[in-house]
Amino acid sequence: MIKYLFFILYISLSMAQTTGKISGVVTEKSSSNPLPGVNVYLINTYYGTASDNTGRFTMINIPPGKYALKVDMIGYKSVQVDELVVSVNRTSSLDIEMEQTVIEGEVVTVEVARLAQKKDQTGTIKNISGDEINALAVESVGSVINMQAGVVNGHFRGGRNTEVTYMIDGVQVDETFGGSSAAVEIQPEAVQDLEVITGTFNAEYGRAMSGVVNVVTRDGGPKFEGSASAGLSFFQTPNTDIFIGLSPDLNRSNDLKFSLGGPLLGDKITFFTNVRAQDNKGHLNGHRIFTITDSSYFYSDDSSEWISSKSGDSSYVPMNTSENFSGLLKLSFKLFDGIRFSFLGSLSDEAYFGYDHGFKYNPDGRAGSYKETSYYSFQLNHMINPKLFYEIKVSCLDN
Repeated sequence: MIKYLFFILYISLSMAQTTGKISGVVTEKSSSNPLPGVNVYLINTYYGTASDNTGRFTMINIPPGKYALKVDMIGYKSVQVDELVVSVNRTSSLDIEMEQTVIEGEVVTVEVARLAQKKDQTGTIKNISGDEINALAVESVGSVINMQAGVVNGHFRGGRNTEVTYMIDGVQVDETFGGSSAAVEIQPEAVQDLEVITGTFNAEYGRAMSGVVNVVTRDGGPKFEGSASAGLSFFQTPNTDIFIGLSPDLNRSNDLKFSLGGPLLGDKITFFTNVRAQDNKGHLNGHRIFTITDSSYFYSDDSSEWISSKSGDSSYVPMNTSENFSGLLKLSFKLFDGIRFSFLGSLSDEAYFGYDHGFKYNPDGRAGSYKETSYYSFQLNHMINPKLFYEIKVSCLDN
């Protein structure tokens, strides 16, 4: 008799949403009666549906962004809603009124204002689109988060900064060792939508205590778009007796940024890449009188036996410095109707040296910190029918 033993492994993963929803009702303008069977779709996408017997419609699994929605029905003027904003994990609601017509092809264009408070919002949630972030005078996603109500320097409503859960495209990326920030650095130019939750979390955020930050990364579009910028700053002062060796040539900071996105195979395969390199040299200098191999001897009572090696070149050395590099590449595929998947890779390197007055004349001996992080993810989204979809997410974080 042969017995077979089967092991079933259940894996529970906490993943946040990365898409939004559009819902509404279509009525006849003169009578306010609901209109069933009306075609509702997003222009230049494969997302669409039809209103039911009560005139209501719903479209799920919509990536965040701006869309143009069109409503068509024979015998009625078409209605087009421009600048419709879809936010991650939120429902955008619309009430559409259609007028009867005998002329085919007439279109009524409607513009909608983005609501600050969503109907399905049960907690303190703020959604910031990529366009809104680009309009702000900020240099990091953390600066955008700190601008939200209830957030001060990474602390949500007075809680510890280690109590915040950070996510990228719905996958948790908390700093494993320090736990005070996200392990993966995403630049503002690479953000499609940012969701900040400062209270009343849903069950999907079971590990969060003070706050949740969910960043949805940008996809490449049907057209090539990019940006590049360079920044330079330096220090200068007449008080050289206090700030020794301070000069624009020595104490300067450079900041280079580059972003590019577009099609690789029409709208079937797109890409987006973002690179940023920073080299910051602060205003506190050291004087290289000694090197790390020099030695001194002052233990004898006879001063003639004292020894002090001074092999330094007497140059000035910036002592509060940092170097940062971050790069991101995302490939998005829409090869089949209802199926989209993406690959994302991110690399970042950080080096930091803080000022230590004990090493003012031996600046090469001060301690520094280094951090290297690589993050890779694969995500699959399959729309089975207009009311059902599933997602598969696999990621690897090396910190």
